This record gives sequence, C-alpha cells and structure tokens, in this order.
Amino acid sequence: MPSNPLERIPAYEAEMSPTDKEIAAYVQASPLDTARSSIDVLAGRIGVSKSALVRFSNRIGYAGFSEFKFDLSRYLVSRNAASSENEENNPIAAITGLYASYITRIQESLTESQAEHIAALVSRCQRLKIFGYNRTYNAALQMRQRLAKIGVD
Repeated sequence: MPSNPLERIPAYEAEMSPTDKEIAAYVQASPLDTARSSIDVLAGRIGVSKSALVRFSNRIGYAGFSEFKFDLSRYLVSRNAASSENEENNPIAAITGLYASYITRIQESLTESQAEHIAALVSRCQRLKIFGYNRTYNAALQMRQRLAKIGVD
C-alpha cells in the first residue's frame, strides 16, 4: 500500500462508489485546499455529506477523515521541504525559502477585507488571548510580543 495519501486513492478506485470518485477527483485536483479545509467546508465545496468524506477516508485505509487530512498535510509539507532541499544545497536558504513560500500562501486563503477586519478587531480589543500548541507555540509567543509593543495585553 502506498504511503503517499495521493497515491493511495488510485489504488482503491475499483472499490469506490460514484460519490467516492467525486471526492477523489477533488482531493487530487486540490490537495492543499483539502488539507486546509474543515470537514464541513470541504463537504460543502464538493457537494457531499460529511459522512461520505469519512467513508471515503475509511475506504482508502484511514481510520477517519482527521487521520487522512493529517497524513495529507504531513505529505504536502514533506514534499515541499524535499523540493526545497533539492533546489538549495544551503540549509539556511532552504529554510528561508520554505518559510517565504508559506507566507506567500496566506494570500490564497485570506482576502484583504478579511485581513482588515481582523486588524480592526485586534486594534479595538483591550485584551486578547493567543494560543499555540507544538508548532504554533512560538508563533503565538511572537504575536503576543508584537501586540504588547502596540499596547494590547
């Protein structure tokens, strides 16, 4: 069985229902969107039920949609890291290149009006709670320090 979640899909195609095939087509066409979206949003975009997404994940060998989404995210990140390493022999350049590519992806998922709305909410608040866990802990800590500089507790 392929370890790459995108390679698993064709391996199970013979067992798939028409709905599963519709989900598979979307996942293969938009793996980044699939990894970023919640099950509710994804079901709406594809036009299927949440349980259909869970059944699809089970059919291709995962315990559920969350496990599939996690594996897909991990694969996409590792693929990007590997391509950056192949392009750059310098580890500093590879790390900064990968970081820059993630920063530029913000514009794919956030509109200017959404960013302005978030900025307005933050600037009006007296106190703001920021949480980070594992990988996001340092980013949350940096955000806290930057907000403290402009007077937000």
